[in-house]
Amino acid sequence: MRVLVLGGTTFLSAAIAELALDAGDEVVCLARGDSGGFPLGVTSVVADRRWGPVVYRALEGTFDFVVEVATQPSFVDEALRELGARAGHWTYVSSCSVYARHDQPWADETAELSAPLTEGAGDEAYPGLKSRSEAICRERVGDRLHVLRPGLLVGPGDPSDRFGYWPARLSRDVDAPVVVPDSPDSVVQLVDVRDVAEWVLRSADEGLVGVHNVGGPSTPLVEVLESVADVCGFAGDFLPVPESVLSAHGVSAWSGPDSIPLWLPEGGEYEGFARRDISAAFDAGLDVRRLAETVRDVVDDEVARGLWRERRAGLRPTTEQRLVAAAEAGEF
Repeated sequence: MRVLVLGGTTFLSAAIAELALDAGDEVVCLARGDSGGFPLGVTSVVADRRWGPVVYRALEGTFDFVVEVATQPSFVDEALRELGARAGHWTYVSSCSVYARHDQPWADETAELSAPLTEGAGDEAYPGLKSRSEAICRERVGDRLHVLRPGLLVGPGDPSDRFGYWPARLSRDVDAPVVVPDSPDSVVQLVDVRDVAEWVLRSADEGLVGVHNVGGPSTPLVEVLESVADVCGFAGDFLPVPESVLSAHGVSAWSGPDSIPLWLPEGGEYEGFARRDISAAFDAGLDVRRLAETVRDVVDDEVARGLWRERRAGLRPTTEQRLVAAAEAGEF
């Protein structure tokens, strides 16, 4: 196949490009190139899509498969105007964040979407921008369109640090107490980015169309952490800390500096966030590897990148030490 990746330098789009190369496909990647290097072997087109339609002039001929990961509807629209008629199959990578509500466990792909937005930036605008971008794709190439709505993607090279924090933390100090949320019913729904990339390529080859939520089994967070501990040889104790204490110490949920990655408080508006119905994707051929395999590869990646590096997500060592000291002093 001749494959065009609108991206190709970061995480999922990079994994798709690399696997397509491994399969013997001709791969073209268009990206700024400032988020990472192009995979060795692709035809790289360095361009900033803020320049407008002119960036697509370097892309000649037809493509069996195009993958689009952009969030801004203007980028999505321009790419489809310039390339839609030259693509045999089009995959748009949206997000499970596109849904209007996240408090309904086991909601499927028919759930209500966020109100579409034509412009904006930041976390608040993200769902609406993805919603509008999906709609544009349906208008332009609906009969050749596969929409993915991934949840939590994990694996080597993850720029978010959400999952990688745990293998790094449990590897760098295998005896010290590790702060975890006192939230035994909290669940997480994660999937290895390489499994998604493999399914994207196979689905394009088979001409799969439609919309699919993409994720792994909904698993108790404590089980995920125990699996990470087993792989890392962690011999210390988990220190469960109540949500109120975490909040008092400036610790947030899910992601960001001084956060507990992967954790969302139980109940409330995110009750269904890690309980999304993913059965349609599995029925369509998505296959996921064992968590232990992902953890081993992420550990290797974290060691290479630096276990003590500054992170986008997770507790700072000083914050964790302060919480451990508070527990030892009987403050909770």
